[in-house]
Amino acid sequence: MICAPITMGLYLIGGDFLLIAYGSKWVDAVPLVQILAFCGLFTAMGYAKGPILLSLNKPKIGFYLGLIKALILFTTLIPIAKTHGIIGVSWFILVLTIIMFFVGQSITLRLMKVKWSEVLAVLSSTLWA
Repeated sequence: MICAPITMGLYLIGGDFLLIAYGSKWVDAVPLVQILAFCGLFTAMGYAKGPILLSLNKPKIGFYLGLIKALILFTTLIPIAKTHGIIGVSWFILVLTIIMFFVGQSITLRLMKVKWSEVLAVLSSTLWA
């Protein structure tokens, strides 16, 4: 509930804060901060998945999801960096984080017998804040 407003704040004023705190030589990092702020949002929202999978006696699912993400990162990060630079890497990490979030959450919700609509109903007030 706290991560959504903080992420939006980081997206909206993080660039200004970076420039004020570190100076104009960091202007190229502003887009990185804005892109990676959303990575933090999806990472934080998916954090509860681990303890839930442990409580359901399914810790291997979390392990394999992390392994898949790590393998994708390690095999594609350098080629993406060479062709698209650091901004491309940031976008790639954001897209991968979002995809893995939805895959992990879908698996966890199915195991818990909870529908996405129920989760969205709980999160809607936070997202609107």
